[in-house]
Amino acid sequence: MGGVIQPLNEMTGLNVPDRKKILVASPAAGDMGDVIPVMDLYYDVDLTDDAFQAIGWAVERAYHMIVLDDHLSGSDGYVIAQKMQDQGSRSPILMLAEEESQAQAGRNEGLCRDYVQKPFDQYGFLEKFWHICDHAAEQEWDELPDTHSELLKSTREHYRWITDDLIRHGRMDGEAIDACTGQVVTAVEAGIAFEALKKLSGYHESTYAHSLHTAALMTVFGNQIGLSSDDVEVITAVGFLHDVGKIRVPRAILDKKEPLTAGEWERIREHPEWSGHYIRESENVNNLIAMPAERHHERLDGSGYPLALAGGQIDDLSLAVAIVDIFAALTEDKPYHTAMSLFDALEEMRPMRGHQLESGFFDRFEEVVPELY
Repeated sequence: MGGVIQPLNEMTGLNVPDRKKILVASPAAGDMGDVIPVMDLYYDVDLTDDAFQAIGWAVERAYHMIVLDDHLSGSDGYVIAQKMQDQGSRSPILMLAEEESQAQAGRNEGLCRDYVQKPFDQYGFLEKFWHICDHAAEQEWDELPDTHSELLKSTREHYRWITDDLIRHGRMDGEAIDACTGQVVTAVEAGIAFEALKKLSGYHESTYAHSLHTAALMTVFGNQIGLSSDDVEVITAVGFLHDVGKIRVPRAILDKKEPLTAGEWERIREHPEWSGHYIRESENVNNLIAMPAERHHERLDGSGYPLALAGGQIDDLSLAVAIVDIFAALTEDKPYHTAMSLFDALEEMRPMRGHQLESGFFDRFEEVVPELY
């Protein structure tokens, strides 16, 4: 790894199992470079500039959402939307519209869920895009107590802008990170965090779900081992940011079910260093977050990566983060394994105690896990 970190124009995405599909049907799809990578972070994106293909795909494939241009290969986008519906498609449509009055009429007639007027601002587009994608999930969240619903909605919004800024600019928003951290710490202390997390099972934006899960676990563990309030905030923030470096790894590698090749494994081993780089390159972000983000794959016996540190070379925060990171990974569905139960995960980790994982921290974590869920 080396060189200056640049904004990513060709995003590959984080590890997102069971990804839903998005259809972008537009003659200008190739020019949507600022927003396609953001969508691709969370979904498999199909692109076409052909009206007949768009209709066929919309009918054949269960798209989570369709982005449809109002002028597609000589055809009227609203006519295309009507044909999609007539042939059985129920995917919500975000229309890319030239004329606002026509788009409003199309929305009123149920031909599109919403619209963005061309030429569109990328932030305005993404706001409409996320609103449609999250509509069903947010309806379920509205049934939760206000405290639970606010935790999910607010941290989700902040996390989204953290990753969007990283994709476009190569840096993150420190205020958004602080806001997420504070909300998670408060929710854990109030005893509502893990009850709210149950509503994220199968949620489409699984990068956010994983980050919130990990951050909440780290908050609990930090309190359990007697960290100061400042260190608890640091370790919680690491939960959100420890794997951001994986956006430098091709998604095909992250989602691969088969054993990795030597070259693919080398790409994976680079992500902690990239995480640290992104944190240090970002303004108003506590640099104390960078070290455990860089070292969460280091192991006491020197078998970890990227630096093969051992024993006293590894700081306490990094040792604590390593335990939580392994546990979170084992208890979540991945392309290469199904989620383990809490107790099976601890059993899987137990042989690492004192050998790769710090024994005192492991024992304290094992004590607190049964009380979490």
